[in-house]
Amino acid sequence: HLAEEIFQGIEQQSLNSVHLQDYPDVNSLNYKHELVEDMDKIRSICTTAHSLRSKHNIRTRQPILEVKIIGASYLRLEKYSKLICDEINVKNISFIKEIGNLAELKLDLKFKVLGARYGAKTKEIISAAKKGEWLETKEGKIQINNIILADDEYELALKAKSSNMQSLSSHDALIAIETNLTQELIEEGLARDLVRLIQQQRKELDFDITDKIIINLSSSSAKIEQVLNSFIEYIKEQTLAESILLDDKVSDNAVKIDDVQVSLEIKKY
Repeated sequence: HLAEEIFQGIEQQSLNSVHLQDYPDVNSLNYKHELVEDMDKIRSICTTAHSLRSKHNIRTRQPILEVKIIGASYLRLEKYSKLICDEINVKNISFIKEIGNLAELKLDLKFKVLGARYGAKTKEIISAAKKGEWLETKEGKIQINNIILADDEYELALKAKSSNMQSLSSHDALIAIETNLTQELIEEGLARDLVRLIQQQRKELDFDITDKIIINLSSSSAKIEQVLNSFIEYIKEQTLAESILLDDKVSDNAVKIDDVQVSLEIKKY
């Protein structure tokens, strides 16, 4: 019934039912190959950035200052800067064309495949590879000892030299994040985690999405008071809170955010 109602709304009360229509021909769709490719690249960027966050123990809700996307073929993604920043939870983004000496290409040979094809020459190929005596031809092939390797005989990996950088799975770009957190960023991260806790408790109490609330909370850490001083309006807006008060008497629902213990109590306004 819903599908029929939507169809009739679009077709302006057509005499035909949606259930009598031909299935759309995929060839008639306006398939935007470049857009799909861009979205795949953005997904890879975000996955790699989150991997770096995890590596440096930076929570997802903790904003970071900057991400750098380094690689010539990724410059065109600058128009999606806001989308990438939102997905990664980062304040600033920059696109850099040249990888330069920020990373190195590492040749990983597939020994079993080489052994089956080159026999005794395999040792010479492996020895030359370890010494770095190989080159990439203009056609993008790998040459060692005057032998052009087939694509299934090796993998070429881009290895970042810095711990705050990581190559994409396609090995054609680097992602770098700023791992140092300012006091303001730390407080904003705590504010976002507080919002999550409040929303979770709203859900557990079966509050309606439009219900306004009063929040009382306590914490032995001075960080929470600092967070409220800086981000109280943000927290109130996100949670529909009319007031947020520090109350040492609140001791239930204790939760740990990073290294901060918080007890939370909410009720309808």
